[in-house]
Amino acid sequence: ESYLDNKLIIYVDEAPFIKQIIFKGNKKISDRKLLEKLSINEGDLLNHNDINEGIISIINHYKEKKYHNININYHFEEQTFNEDSIINTSKNIIINVDEGKKIRVKNIIIKGNNDFRDRILIKQFQNLNLWKWYNPWKGDFNEEKYNIDKMILENFYLNKGYKDFKKED
Repeated sequence: ESYLDNKLIIYVDEAPFIKQIIFKGNKKISDRKLLEKLSINEGDLLNHNDINEGIISIINHYKEKKYHNININYHFEEQTFNEDSIINTSKNIIINVDEGKKIRVKNIIIKGNNDFRDRILIKQFQNLNLWKWYNPWKGDFNEEKYNIDKMILENFYLNKGYKDFKKED
């Protein structure tokens, strides 16, 4: 009969709402465009997973614009206010953006090559072009295309009979 006096108490901590999203440090891409990439809005429930997915989307957008040294972090500021004797808690999201500089390929250095001229190896690259002052639209770095060019270079060596070829970054 003593088991009838047992109680289960559940404490609920409600997820706060997003009051405001504030970007700091972004100069090359506007707040409006970053908000579009973030895919969360003011007034939404705070969800860390959605924020992290949005940050990844922003990083990818910056990489498309050739800013590969992008660094983004965020923190929250709590906003508490009373409304009709009910305490509402919302949080501001402060997103700090360090854009870094655009990456352009100005020079390609090949080390450890003894059997082929560097010029012949550089010609194997299909996606990697050097930036020149008279050709400013070239030289943009894209990591995916760079990895493809490394595989092309590896195939070049393998086709020439170099079975022990290794590439290092």
